[in-house]
Amino acid sequence: MPAGRNRKVGAAIQAPPQASRMQMNKRRMLFDQVSETATSTSRSTAALTALAKFLSEEQDLEWLEHILRSLDASQIPTVAFVNFTNDDRKRCQSAKSQLADLTSALLSFRWMESSGVPTEGARLLIDYWDSITKWMRYLILLSRSQSPERLTMLGYTAKILLSIAVHIPESDEGRLGLMTLSQTSDLIIFLLTHTDKATGEHYNDFSLPGEPCRLVRVFYGWTNSEDVWISITARIASFSLRSRRAIMDSILARAKEIDGRHRSGSVGGLCAVKTFFFLSGFAIRLLAWSRLWPAKVVSVFLEVFAQTLRSIRDRFAEDPSGIDGWSELSKCTIALIKVATSLSSNPTNALKYLIRGGILPCIVGNVPRVESLLGPSEAVQTLELMLPYVYHSRVFWAMTKNDDHALFRRPIGDSLEADAIRRTIADWSERDTLAYAGKNVDGGPTMACSNIKHWDTSSHSVRQALTPKRCSRCRVAIYCSQACQEEDWNAYHSQDCRPLAQWYSGLEEIYTSLISFEARIDQLRHMELQANLHLPRPPLSKIPTPGIPRVSSQALPDSSGEPYTCHPGSMIAWWDVVLGTDVRLVPLASYQEAAWQSPDGKVDPRLTGCVKEMEADPGRSILMEGVFPFISGEELIYVTVVMKWLSLGGQEAHYRIVTNVIRAV
Repeated sequence: MPAGRNRKVGAAIQAPPQASRMQMNKRRMLFDQVSETATSTSRSTAALTALAKFLSEEQDLEWLEHILRSLDASQIPTVAFVNFTNDDRKRCQSAKSQLADLTSALLSFRWMESSGVPTEGARLLIDYWDSITKWMRYLILLSRSQSPERLTMLGYTAKILLSIAVHIPESDEGRLGLMTLSQTSDLIIFLLTHTDKATGEHYNDFSLPGEPCRLVRVFYGWTNSEDVWISITARIASFSLRSRRAIMDSILARAKEIDGRHRSGSVGGLCAVKTFFFLSGFAIRLLAWSRLWPAKVVSVFLEVFAQTLRSIRDRFAEDPSGIDGWSELSKCTIALIKVATSLSSNPTNALKYLIRGGILPCIVGNVPRVESLLGPSEAVQTLELMLPYVYHSRVFWAMTKNDDHALFRRPIGDSLEADAIRRTIADWSERDTLAYAGKNVDGGPTMACSNIKHWDTSSHSVRQALTPKRCSRCRVAIYCSQACQEEDWNAYHSQDCRPLAQWYSGLEEIYTSLISFEARIDQLRHMELQANLHLPRPPLSKIPTPGIPRVSSQALPDSSGEPYTCHPGSMIAWWDVVLGTDVRLVPLASYQEAAWQSPDGKVDPRLTGCVKEMEADPGRSILMEGVFPFISGEELIYVTVVMKWLSLGGQEAHYRIVTNVIRAV
């Protein structure tokens, strides 16, 4: 019989006035049978089934109400344990017995759905829930560190919460009301964050051999209903920043405790993996509410969580016991990458911390096993989510620090899909190395000035300003100097600043980070690199590649510019990062018509200004447009640049960007 339930048969639960003594004895016997067989799954199931059958045949819920009525919070002792009277001890012992019976009753709901008892029981629980949660918290805190009583109370609490989530019909209003009560949220947060004063460890319940921690399963269970989840996050939002930080710290500490138990052998590999999976599901739902967490908190969390995942995964990979667990590990990596790429306010920064934490060896190492279990598409899904960001300098340097580029120089799986994505990332690693660490950029940094006349205004200098400036209103136009900003304002920006500002202010934070100064410099450096690797010296007269690149409708700014008739034979170099194409040369005339004109025939005057700038010096100027990922495939970033063939400071001549135009399409 579990600790805390050492009463005599017939104690605590008394028959309602209208119940016969025979009914009372039968009920008492069945409740005790459940308690006595709790350690045996098959016998416990049989006992619960018998209890459910008997209770569902009773005429009312007086038996449940009696249990709940006995858990009166006013009976909680108000003195320290050392000053307990015999009456205080009896009240605590009675409350433990009532919670044990409540646990058995709620577990039996699994076999009582057709009787309507779970639905009625949920409504009844709401009336007494405040007292029940107070007793549970009190008895957990009262019990000694690492004692059987503590484990028993944690077990009762976990079973009660799981039974509410699982054994009461999801459509039941009482279930929803019970799960969204503030007392429920507070109990969940208490179980999540509270630690044992003696050991410093968080509360855990690994009482069933080979099974994941039941408390962590409770946390995960509260993520499955959107209404329930909104209630708990709203509760967390009301906390101070310090208290919210404590929640994330508790999740990290729990992850490390799981890893430590796995390392010590106190829990098996599969148990550790499944417990970590449930914990990560809860954590990732919390991270989705980005407004709750400062960026620094999220960055540290992602790096440490990835480190812990890798530690558990690497040790689990050495266990030859079977294939169970690899699906959960794969889902953990996918979910973490989705947090970075879809939920973070700064995807490249979030990816940087995940990579620093060791997420890529986990992903690559999982591919062969996930291929055989779930198929090649599932195996490479995580890498596909990362592809739009691998050209960013932050991602490159994080991979360089961990030597993760080497992971993609050899096969990572058996499927064609795995080999294709491996080759793509390996190619990007080579490009990134040249763009960020190679000699292509010798002679000065990449220019990011939006002034079309930058070359003339800046006295033929491509030297970058020490502190580049962005227009304080629109946050889109970038200038190397005050002179260039004034020049551009008179020529273009006085007309397009307002529409650009409206467009920028309507973007979510995650997308503004993709057009930050750092991201745009990354784009320009790659365009400069591609031009120097693949294009001949100007003028561009190479036979064009057949076909016109994909296009969409003209995006902001919506200008009143007229189509510009370019010189016959003018070319534009086109490079699509999203499609993964090589640099292509196409006729400028047909490209203008297909890619730049809005339905009413208008063209952004900045684009025609770039064409005129290029055609004014065709002997050493070229025009190039790059296509980069932006809003989840719905919109793309088009970057148009004018480059000049320059030899500066005694260096070999290279293509250098002298101006650029950015637009979303």
